[in-house]
Amino acid sequence: MFPKLISLLGLVVFIALAWLFSNNRRAFPWRTVLWGLALQFAFAAFILHTSVGEGIFSKAQGAVN
Repeated sequence: MFPKLISLLGLVVFIALAWLFSNNRRAFPWRTVLWGLALQFAFAAFILHTSVGEGIFSKAQGAVN
């Protein structure tokens, strides 16, 4: 579980750095960032935890090999 917390901390640090180095912090697109993260986690859950997602990626792997 500890490596997952390190990854989560890294994600938070990258977003914090983006906000910190933003020219206009009040206009930082929090909604866009949060939606992007939510979509990324949703796609990961679909790919890793469903048979359909696994099938799509096994076919993609077969096409590459």
